Amino acid sequence: AVICLKKDAETEKILNYLYKNTDLQVSFGINMVAIAGGKPKQLSLKEILSYYVVYQREVVFKRTKYDCEQAEDRAEILTGLLTAVQNIDEVVKIIKTSTSTAEARQRLMKRFSLSERQAQAILDMRLARLTSLEVNKITDELNELNKKIAQYKKILKSESLQYQVVKDELQSIKNANHSKRKTSIIKDETAFEIAEDEELKPIKDVYVCYSERNALKKIYEKGFNISSRSVAKTSTTNEVHKFIVKTKTNVNIVLFTNLGNMYKVAIDDILEARWKDRGTLRSDLFIGYQKAEKVVGMFAEDTLKKKELLFVTEQGTVRKTPWIEFETKKNTLLAYKVKEDDLLLNVEVFEPNKTLMFVTNLGIGLNADISDVPSQSKSSSGVKGIKLDDGAKVIMAQLATETDRFVCVTDHCFAKAVEVKEFGLLPRNRKGVKVLPLGDNGKKLLYAKLISKDTFELFALDEKEKLYFTSTDDISTESRNSKGKSFAGKKGSKIKVVYTYLWKE
Repeated sequence: AVICLKKDAETEKILNYLYKNTDLQVSFGINMVAIAGGKPKQLSLKEILSYYVVYQREVVFKRTKYDCEQAEDRAEILTGLLTAVQNIDEVVKIIKTSTSTAEARQRLMKRFSLSERQAQAILDMRLARLTSLEVNKITDELNELNKKIAQYKKILKSESLQYQVVKDELQSIKNANHSKRKTSIIKDETAFEIAEDEELKPIKDVYVCYSERNALKKIYEKGFNISSRSVAKTSTTNEVHKFIVKTKTNVNIVLFTNLGNMYKVAIDDILEARWKDRGTLRSDLFIGYQKAEKVVGMFAEDTLKKKELLFVTEQGTVRKTPWIEFETKKNTLLAYKVKEDDLLLNVEVFEPNKTLMFVTNLGIGLNADISDVPSQSKSSSGVKGIKLDDGAKVIMAQLATETDRFVCVTDHCFAKAVEVKEFGLLPRNRKGVKVLPLGDNGKKLLYAKLISKDTFELFALDEKEKLYFTSTDDISTESRNSKGKSFAGKKGSKIKVVYTYLWKE
């Protein structure tokens, strides 16, 4: 492809635009399967090169063996001819006095200790080869063959010499077909940055919100500050934002889902919206996004540099992984391989001075010391954080301090706040203690979340889609043995889901 530009065109900016918005620069995965050791096997680049070199050595060995045998056969014939020339008078006499070709061959073999092939070659020899010039040619050819045979045998006895032949032949191919590389190879793809055109795209402060309708919104700071963000009876899930991140327009947003996938999206790809608007659906932004996927963590990419991420699953598995493991130009990446009976519950930036507060759907809580959790790669499965009873799953796992408290809600809309310090600090992989007793106040816990920073609304829907909401300021802080209080109007209302209604980051 040849792109012709005007004289005053800014080449670098156009190139950067093409790199970013076209397939001029593209990466793709290759599933290299080859027959290795007699079986199909998926090979890495290093492995396939290794198998290729070994195969080439075998080719060199077999070819050298064949060349050696051919050279020895030819040397045998030339040795016989040279013997005949050196004894030409006697050879002629034997041939003349023989009654048949077979008799002449046998007499020559016996007289000069020749092989049958040598004797036959003498009988087939033309008289013109008896000249001194022809004799010298035979001698020179025989000497050259003996040198080759010696070299062939040397190669056949040495594996290192066979590999040297492979190397020399590959080098000769390279030299014969050499042309200067037109592309550049970089060892670290993150080291190559595509510059933004700051003159055309001024950098602005922006809020990125992710709603329970599975949509992303881009709200510029001015619009965010003047919008009416309080919850009301007319509120819908368009306004229920699970995550709100303040960032800049030149920063990518990173999202992690319950299926363990990581998606990266440029803020330019998110449509500008108002607080109550629907926003840009995730299906319009991410290729391969499944209906069952739910976002469990959202971050501005620049806030993750040199940080570690903490992954927690519904079955209580914990993994700590450096962000550098996920730095890639790809927009989609498998960040955590969840098991069939498990889902990713939460992703947070790890803070070493905090503990991990677990709450399960059966009303059990564990304030776990996770200082012994090792730093692992993105392919690791993690370590056990909490022991679960049959039928239990984790509904909250957040980093906390002793001064924090969390709110929990049952399926009958009973709620209370509990202080983290009530649970004490225990090693991880323990069963924990009761968060609240279950019974007429509910059969299970539906919801739990830390309220350490700011108040927020709880947005609950019952089975008839009726809305209930309350501020966390209005939920009393109670002991672990308390059943909580209903905020659903009618005591014991059965609810199916509880959302966090955030109005600031």
